Amino acid sequence: MSQWLPAQLTRDVLPKPVRWANTTTTVRWTAAVSSSSDDSGVAKLIEAKLASKSHKEIDDYNDHLLGHAPKAGTDGVGYFLSGRERVGHGRTDIFTWPDLIDVEEGREVPHRSDTPDWAKPAH
Repeated sequence: MSQWLPAQLTRDVLPKPVRWANTTTTVRWTAAVSSSSDDSGVAKLIEAKLASKSHKEIDDYNDHLLGHAPKAGTDGVGYFLSGRERVGHGRTDIFTWPDLIDVEEGREVPHRSDTPDWAKPAH
């Protein structure tokens, strides 16, 4: 896989083919997943999809994806916080979906100091 394609992009995007716009892509996704016992078929599909993208476009998308969090004042905040309480191992600094998924799946998540007010514990 290309070295500028971060593992988190593949982990967060690849399991969700519905994010891609059309049925043809979903069919390709299914074929790519089925074509190999490892991730090589999926990697080829993603590399082909990203071939026309600039490094800046990929970086911008990664920043957007990795910063995905509930919007303050929405029902999503309560859902997120209950999930964080359940699987977050007391990590009240976690406030993005990718970080919550990483913690839940046992990956290392750096501690953050930029936690928004909605994600901080109530005193």
